[in-house]
Amino acid sequence: LRKAVEAQWKEDVARSATQRSFITPPREYRLTCKNGNKRYVEIVMRGVGTLHIASLNDITIRKIHQEEIERLSRLYAVLSEVNQAIVRVQSREELFSRICRVLVEFGGFKMAWIGWLNPETQEVRPAAVFGDSTGYVEGLRLYANETPEQCGQTGVCLREGRPYVCNDFFQDPRMAPWRPAAVRAGFRGSAAFPIRLRGQVLGALMIYSGQIGLFGDKEIGLLEEAASHVSFALDHLEIESETRRA
Repeated sequence: LRKAVEAQWKEDVARSATQRSFITPPREYRLTCKNGNKRYVEIVMRGVGTLHIASLNDITIRKIHQEEIERLSRLYAVLSEVNQAIVRVQSREELFSRICRVLVEFGGFKMAWIGWLNPETQEVRPAAVFGDSTGYVEGLRLYANETPEQCGQTGVCLREGRPYVCNDFFQDPRMAPWRPAAVRAGFRGSAAFPIRLRGQVLGALMIYSGQIGLFGDKEIGLLEEAASHVSFALDHLEIESETRRA
């Protein structure tokens, strides 16, 4: 940051050499603190004669609010697209594929996939995936049982029928087995949401973020709603399939 500010300062001073006074437009910068936290600052440079002054304002709270509004707007767009997909799709495969794509393209997430449970073996296999550029999902071996090496967020979501949110891969000990692959993929957080078929939890909607702390209460609530809409669509498709077979 220092080098960037110094370079901009020199450019502004040189540009204003023929002027008695000048003031620059506010410029925003993002700082990374020693503890890893992000801060946002706004810098304005002023000059009068040979006197040059730079003022710095901490705008972190304002930026956080702006980013939250943008995230929620994207998630409302996701809900809209999910509802459209429910009306249009003709199969479970088409539904799952469309949902994963919508979460990445409209929701701004890095990757999304849906795992489907085999009740006999308790193995969870990918039913759809979008945004997996590093083969992360291909390397997963997941089960919904209690074996120590497979008790990740997907298993908790399927066993307990509730969302499991990991807002920092490096701070959640349950995610340790998948941490190296997550680092290679650029994932910093993830969340799992149950998908039900006729009331029984048989799937998990897995969503991955490149930012720490992205899944707040509002985001979780909207994603839970999206997962519930997927469950509703599955029931509808199942009823239509039974009607055709009758």
